[in-house]
Amino acid sequence: YNATEATFSNHKADQVLGRNFFTQVAPCTNNRLVYGAFRDGIAAGSMDVKIPYTFTYVMKPTHVVVRLLRDGSSANWVFVAKRSV
Repeated sequence: YNATEATFSNHKADQVLGRNFFTQVAPCTNNRLVYGAFRDGIAAGSMDVKIPYTFTYVMKPTHVVVRLLRDGSSANWVFVAKRSV
């Protein structure tokens, strides 16, 4: 979580660090499309998925690409980048 994400989401780092991304930070992603892909990647032991998505939680609708990644050390990452429509 960095300063760009804090500006983008209107949440400061201390409000989101240590919280569950899918239920506490961005609950609009707690669905079959995003969280389902995350669960599938964890079960498979590998994950590198890009999902076009629109955030709607606590902000005006914002078009993004959510990248779900599991790295070589088995750490799981969620990256979010704005996209134009």
